[in-house]
Amino acid sequence: MKVLEFLKISTRMLEVMTNSGIYRDDWQYVKAYEEYVCMRHNRVKHSAAVRDLSEELGVSERTLERAFKRLKGDCRIPDWERGV
Repeated sequence: MKVLEFLKISTRMLEVMTNSGIYRDDWQYVKAYEEYVCMRHNRVKHSAAVRDLSEELGVSERTLERAFKRLKGDCRIPDWERGV
């Protein structure tokens, strides 16, 4: 399958995700966020949890902070009747 073919198939879903405030790379941080929630439940301090996960994933702590903030936030639901 060519990239163009895949994009043609996925265009509507990608459009809805973008309009809902979901970043294209957010899927990469879902498991890390779930692990972060478990760590916090086990009383690991926020800064220690983010530090450990950032080292494990090889991304900056700030990148994880931003991704976690988006993941725990509400998404904007598109107005289906207007086709947005």
